[in-house]
Amino acid sequence: MLYFFDTRDNGTFIKDDMGIECTDLEAVKKEAALSLAELARDVLPGSIKRVLSVEVHDAIQPVLRDVLTFEAIVLAR
Repeated sequence: MLYFFDTRDNGTFIKDDMGIECTDLEAVKKEAALSLAELARDVLPGSIKRVLSVEVHDAIQPVLRDVLTFEAIVLAR
């Protein structure tokens, strides 16, 4: 089945128009986690506060949402 992995970066929405074939929900969960980790690797360095998400849907309905909240807090100077 074809699943679409849309992303949000601090509210900025990026639509997945191509989709990825996944065999089952476990494959969807794995792909969503990998996509979120890749997004985080690209945008978190230098960030202070950020909310990232991957929102997965098929042709009919939402299936899964992975969310990562990041905040850098300086404790001492």
